Amino acid sequence: DGHVIGMFIFPSIIALIVGFIGLRYGSDSPESYGLGKAEELFGEEISEEDKETESTDMTKWQIFVEYVLKNKVIWLLCFANIFLYVVRIGIDQWSTVYAFQELKLSKAVAIQGFTLFEAGALVGTLLWGWLSDLANGRRGLVACIALALIIATLGVYQHASNQYIYLASLFALGFLVFGPQLLIGVAAVGFVPKKAIGAADGIKGTFAYLIGDSFAKLGLGMIADGTPVFGLTGWAGTFAALDIAAIGCICLMAIVAVMEERKIRREKKIQQLTVA
Repeated sequence: DGHVIGMFIFPSIIALIVGFIGLRYGSDSPESYGLGKAEELFGEEISEEDKETESTDMTKWQIFVEYVLKNKVIWLLCFANIFLYVVRIGIDQWSTVYAFQELKLSKAVAIQGFTLFEAGALVGTLLWGWLSDLANGRRGLVACIALALIIATLGVYQHASNQYIYLASLFALGFLVFGPQLLIGVAAVGFVPKKAIGAADGIKGTFAYLIGDSFAKLGLGMIADGTPVFGLTGWAGTFAALDIAAIGCICLMAIVAVMEERKIRREKKIQQLTVA
């Protein structure tokens, strides 16, 4: 109400300024500053994908086609991201309405829940990445665990009997949802060469916003409003749709987890042979 400049225009100007500074003074890689490759700086092994692209004179388009468009894992992650965005945006978009209309909580409490969802997201983004590192880079497996916990927490959130359960469940959902969102992006990095990371992340995000975000805002809104979508209606139908989306994401991430495990074991075996 009357704060459009402060909420949208001012942050946009700041983002543009930072973006222009990055374009003007930033560089594509550590080599641009004479620092050597990132793997050399941090003492890491060069990935198989990077070795392949460096040993051949592939153009950017050829790298995009070969390592992104033809990459089964990237497409699995794209569709997993669609399902995840249905869950994330569905909670983000409709939590305040659900709290006020269905749970009969005050507008102030409903808004507090939205704030706690974002606060949980901040903590989750940091912690789930660290947990996946403890699991030796098994991003898909860790994401599946978080998604299973999301389904359980959605049940608590749906039947919250007081404001404290509502607020706690939304914080927990923020903590859980943003973990897989981060891990999907990090998992994609492990299956493409450095030169294709931007394209892989871009195509993944495009699918999520065009399909997942749109369905969460329009489709879930129609379901909650009583319009049948895939046979689902009302708030019960809305939560059923969120559960189905989370299950769909688990199924896809489980496949990614298997492929990740094979890759980790293959790289470990190669490393052992190299040392020997």
